[in-house]
Amino acid sequence: MIIKSKTYSVNFHSCMQNAEGLYLAEDVLHSIAIQAPELVNLLPVSSCKWLTKETVKGLVSSYDKKQEEQARIRTSSIMNKVRIESQKVFASFDPFFNDYIELGYSDSSALFKEIAFEELVRILKKRGEGFDTNIAEKEMAHDAIYRLSLKKQSTIFIANELGMGLQQ
Repeated sequence: MIIKSKTYSVNFHSCMQNAEGLYLAEDVLHSIAIQAPELVNLLPVSSCKWLTKETVKGLVSSYDKKQEEQARIRTSSIMNKVRIESQKVFASFDPFFNDYIELGYSDSSALFKEIAFEELVRILKKRGEGFDTNIAEKEMAHDAIYRLSLKKQSTIFIANELGMGLQQ
């Protein structure tokens, strides 16, 4: 019997079988060690003397399953980072956001609006005084107030990437 996975093809013809069609575990492990040495470290320790055909297939595909799980975890963490980044709120003096300032907080809904300078300062001060705000967010809010006050423009645009996508 030859079992193929995405990465390996292992031949088990030399493995001893009993009358029930079960494979001798020692022979199976030996065949895997010779034909796919990378799998040896991933194989579970089993006390069974005889293995079913499904168990043998599972041993050969264990590397592929581990690779798929690692890829799924990487993709999930990347998507989580993208989601978090797309929710960050920025301010700009022009509606095209050529020059922008990060405000230090996030909004999960799509956001793109024009806001008065005084109202934005009030929002940022409230964020800076909140108990649920960490130190980095407070510092970012204070920095944003400082940078916004340098221009003294009466209207400011605020948006997150979700809102920017709706405007285009």
